[in-house]
Amino acid sequence: MNVLGLGEGAEALGAEFASEPTLLETPERCGRVGDDADVEAHHAGLQRLDESLPAREVLRVDVAHEAVLGVVGLGDGIRFAYRFSLFYGLAIGAFLLLFGGYVVDLFGLEGAARDTALLQMRVVPVSYIALGFAMTVNGSLNALGKPVAAMWISMSRTIAVYAPLAWLLSQLFGLIGIFIAAASANAIAGGIGVFWLRVVYREATADNPVRTRPA
Repeated sequence: MNVLGLGEGAEALGAEFASEPTLLETPERCGRVGDDADVEAHHAGLQRLDESLPAREVLRVDVAHEAVLGVVGLGDGIRFAYRFSLFYGLAIGAFLLLFGGYVVDLFGLEGAARDTALLQMRVVPVSYIALGFAMTVNGSLNALGKPVAAMWISMSRTIAVYAPLAWLLSQLFGLIGIFIAAASANAIAGGIGVFWLRVVYREATADNPVRTRPA
């Protein structure tokens, strides 16, 4: 009788499973651990590993694929991101400096709006190098289990530096002061971030048996 209402297909599948002897082998014949002593030893080993390696360290390796247990991929990734940020910042800065006029014309800007856009393109884009550094540092610190440090890097750029500096420089120099503040905030956050990440990375790789280059 189909008590559970699973249908004839489910009953036929259950009958086929029961009629196949290889599907009902004992744990010993399936290659599983059949000795209670072996099971207890295995569990004891896992317990010792759990006590000797905090969960944060395990997550750090899993998320960052990094050097706590000898994997050095994060350092290479950081260096690649730094190089990309350098190339991108220089390229976009040069492009907007040379062809910014054509870009603003595509949007139909005229008069004061056009002049303001061109001014921003001549002051801020080169600081995208440092902004890329800060974004790399932010992601790397999160991967290394330092989310608070990553938060401070972000806050140093927006709240601690840009907001007060934009107000001050706008009072002194007008609109260009706001653009100078944006570029300065990117540079300061990038510089602080690179230094902070270097310190954290060295601490994370201090006990690593594999020789690693500094990030």
